[in-house]
Amino acid sequence: MKSLPIRVRLTAWYSLILALSIGVSGSIAYFAMSHSINAAIDVGLRHRLDGIRTIIARTAPQGRDAVVDELNEYDEGQGGRGLVSVTDENGSVIYASAGMAALNTRDRHVWEAKPFYAKLNGDEFRVLREPINVAGKAYGIEVATYTEDFDRATDRFQRVLYSIAPAFLLLAALGGYWISRRALAPVEKIIGDARRIGVTSLSERLTVSHTGDELERLADTLNEMLARLEASFQRVIQFTADASHELRTPISVMRLSLIHISEPTRQAEI
Repeated sequence: MKSLPIRVRLTAWYSLILALSIGVSGSIAYFAMSHSINAAIDVGLRHRLDGIRTIIARTAPQGRDAVVDELNEYDEGQGGRGLVSVTDENGSVIYASAGMAALNTRDRHVWEAKPFYAKLNGDEFRVLREPINVAGKAYGIEVATYTEDFDRATDRFQRVLYSIAPAFLLLAALGGYWISRRALAPVEKIIGDARRIGVTSLSERLTVSHTGDELERLADTLNEMLARLEASFQRVIQFTADASHELRTPISVMRLSLIHISEPTRQAEI
């Protein structure tokens, strides 16, 4: 089976390495983006939770109604998308945003200060919950935020990555093929020059491109080999000529001797 040309193999290896590099770098970029978004969301949730803790600490001595009023004002300040829930030490709900009551994640997660994801009617939320203690009373605070906008951003980035990467890979492969073909063009010239040199033209030499690279060294090496072949061939020709000259006189003498010997024999036969 005939092997593929070097330029094709170089292009294939280059494309494979580039595809792996794009895949790895794209995955790293995607996960880095997701991590950054999650970190930003968690910072916002932590800030809101600390704000609610401050509200409870300030209004709890005034009674439950004061806590509810402050939390209601806080929720309205968030445009109704604050998603806040506060429970007492018995688990009874003191205040809950409309969306937070339906979210109801308490049965699935323990109380811990670690954000997690929860779903409601197909929508995904990022939730942070933490118990606090104010004036000897325990409260449970739960805050959440919609992640739809962030999810759209990551999905858009993923789509752009998947749509651009193949086109970029194809363009790079074509460029790599063109570059490899151009880089190997001097090799084709060396092959053509070498094919023209034969026994009758050993004095010719390959064209050397003074580029200082491996191709220049290859041409120089082939020219040195041609010079050695020419010198060896000249020595063979000289040896043949000298041998022919040295053997000419003895052969002539032998021929004359054979003629003299054969003459009496022919006369006797006559």
